[in-house]
Amino acid sequence: MVDQSDKRSGDLRNVQRIGFALIPNFGLMSYASAIEPLRAANLLSGTHLYEPVALSVTGAPVRCSVGLEVGCRAIAEHGKDCHIVNRQAILTPYRHPKMPPLERRDSWPDAV
Repeated sequence: MVDQSDKRSGDLRNVQRIGFALIPNFGLMSYASAIEPLRAANLLSGTHLYEPVALSVTGAPVRCSVGLEVGCRAIAEHGKDCHIVNRQAILTPYRHPKMPPLERRDSWPDAV
């Protein structure tokens, strides 16, 4: 019989980190709809396949459209560790001088 704790720790080497760049007033429903399938895949597979990573420009928590805050990591430090980085959209454009262009991670500056 395979020990599940050993199986899980071995899978951490292959975990896919999916980054979500959260911007002020992002839609909670959109965010939940994006991260819940990742959680369900982990649960149903019995392994740690995906790790959703909440990112923000400064690493500070970001408040969503319904007022809840989501704890985040700084995008400059943790964004490049992610396989995919997705910006959680809002209806109005968001610009910040430290927000890297998310279309191409290879074009990110070393220090944002």
